[in-house]
Amino acid sequence: MKYILVYILLFVSTINAANFTVSNLSQFQTALNTAATNGENDTINVLGGTYNLNATLSFSSSENYFLLIRGVGYPVLNGVNALQVLQLNTTSNAAHIILEELVIQNGLADYGGGLNISTQGAQINIKNCVFNDNVAGFICGGLIYFQILVILL
Repeated sequence: MKYILVYILLFVSTINAANFTVSNLSQFQTALNTAATNGENDTINVLGGTYNLNATLSFSSSENYFLLIRGVGYPVLNGVNALQVLQLNTTSNAAHIILEELVIQNGLADYGGGLNISTQGAQINIKNCVFNDNVAGFICGGLIYFQILVILL
């Protein structure tokens, strides 16, 4: 009986989770778009390397699921001194956003040149990330711009 219960618990815990591994900007944006609407918790593993952006990487979701963007080998997300690097928006208070082991650099925007996160009370966890040389025209010196939130560092 214990084995059946363990199997059921493992099965149930993996039903609502999607994992993506990306190695280029097109794959990254596609993973973000899918994660925004797939009705699951999502993990995007970004493989090591330098990603020179030609458009802001964006995510906008009203779903009640978390998004984890995890770097593998500290990938460099480079705004090339012309673009905001990441813009992440959620409207659910349980749609937590987690960033791990990323280098976000050379971003440029009016609000949060490197990273702009907007939530409606969801937790934001930024762990072992590096922010270099990001610039904002108005708020947050280019590093991070948040709206309604709880931040865990």
